[in-house]
Amino acid sequence: PFVLGHLLRPVIGRFIDRHKKLVGQVDRTSILLLVYTAFSASVVEGLWSKVSVFDLLIVFGLSCVVLAVILTGTWWLSGRAGLSYEDRVVVLFCGSKKSMASGIPIAGSIFPPAVLGPVILPVMVFHQIQLIVCALIAPRMAKRLDAEA
Repeated sequence: PFVLGHLLRPVIGRFIDRHKKLVGQVDRTSILLLVYTAFSASVVEGLWSKVSVFDLLIVFGLSCVVLAVILTGTWWLSGRAGLSYEDRVVVLFCGSKKSMASGIPIAGSIFPPAVLGPVILPVMVFHQIQLIVCALIAPRMAKRLDAEA
């Protein structure tokens, strides 16, 4: 898709540039449909009767650990690279993103819908934790950026 997009850029580039909002909505809607389809199939297959509360707690805990490692690692590495505070903030937030946007379509192309639910459950849990944590971090970072401006 990446190469095809670049090859088609001369043909459809102007249209895409003129309709960025529509293209963005189509992109988000397609991801939403993939998540909905996968999640619905997993419910029909009885995912919630197969996953215990203990399993969910393990997924939640491991997702928190993975997110902490990613956020700490991106912050530390961007500091070691000598980036400015503003650039480190960008690396921090961008370095942990795309779990759903990339993970769900990739999983959907590899696994059949019947098994997709258990496969994407950790991705969905991670994504929710990521949104909450980043929403809590963002105001603090913005406050410092405003103070430096």
